Order: sequence, then structure tokens, then C-alpha cells
Amino acid sequence: MTRSSSAHLDLLKKQIDQAKLNFGYCVTVAGSPPRDEDYRGAVRYSHDNLDFELERLILMYDGLDYYNLRRIRDAAEARGPGVRPTDQEFEQVLVERLCKEDIPVHMNDEEWLERAKKWDMQQELRAAVDAMDTVRGEQRRVQAMRWPKAKMEADEESE
Repeated sequence: MTRSSSAHLDLLKKQIDQAKLNFGYCVTVAGSPPRDEDYRGAVRYSHDNLDFELERLILMYDGLDYYNLRRIRDAAEARGPGVRPTDQEFEQVLVERLCKEDIPVHMNDEEWLERAKKWDMQQELRAAVDAMDTVRGEQRRVQAMRWPKAKMEADEESE
């Protein structure tokens, strides 16, 4: 990777961390558009972060059985009084539905670069960042259920 590539990659990584993508900003700051390799590196980086965020979310859900049971019970009661939840409802896991985008990460660089165009890469990166943002929102929601609001507000003020 050339020096300009790493500058672009650093800019993209910084935007991914903030969950805000602005491809025009990269061009303005670095003076040239990101290369295919920069996009691919950024997508890998976003997926590493997404995996980490999902692991954290799963750990946060661990021990929240009361929430899942309440959600399933409420869904069953909405269908009618005294209706019991189905086995399929008991098996549903919220985390599995968080990432709706099917983002290809199994291909090597050559295969990926042959298939991808700039727009596709930007869309792939955007989808990964959107998924990460969804997971972070879900983490905040789970934290709100698990910890009192006053404690969360105190933590936010200390940041």
C-alpha cells in the first residue's frame, strides 16, 4: 500500500469509528479518491468492529431471559387472551435479525476487486456501518433495560 492509500484508509477508519461516512470528505482532505484497496481495507475494518460489537451485544443479552420471555408472551397475548407462544417464537433470537445486509467477506482481494465497482464498495461499506450503528443502538437499549437510567446519565456525564 502506498502512503496515500494509508491516508485514505485512516480517514475511512476514523469515519467508521464515528459511524458517519462522507466519501467526499476523504477526497477533500487527502486530495484524491480512495483506491479499491482502501475500500477493501475499510470494509474489513468495519467487519472486525461489527463482530466485536455483536459479541458485546450477545454478552449483554446473556442473562436477559426475562426480557425475551416477556417479549414472546406479549406477542402471544396480542393474538388473543390465553394464547401460548409457539416453539418457533421461543427459538427466535433478536441478534440474528440485526444485520439484514448480506455482505460478502469470504472472497479474496482479487475476486472482490474484479466484481466490485466503486459504487458497490461504497454501498458495502455503508451497509456495514449501518449494521454497526444498529447494533450500537440495540446495545444502548439493552443497557437501559439492565441498568437504571440515573446510573447511565451519570456515566454519560463522566465521559
